[in-house]
Amino acid sequence: MAPRTRSQAVEVACPPNVREGVEEALRGEVADMTPEETERYFETGQLPERVQVWLDAYDSRHAT
Repeated sequence: MAPRTRSQAVEVACPPNVREGVEEALRGEVADMTPEETERYFETGQLPERVQVWLDAYDSRHAT
């Protein structure tokens, strides 16, 4: 059996919106979609209504 090796963390430069998105996800500020909803989104480009409602509410809370 080969010895286990741990992967090394690598820091990469991310655009500000990506880093912001990761920070929001870590705070729980996300709307998860089911695999079916995700597939439908890829097919149609339309978010599920419940996700759109969440997004609208999120945007209104964070408007500057």
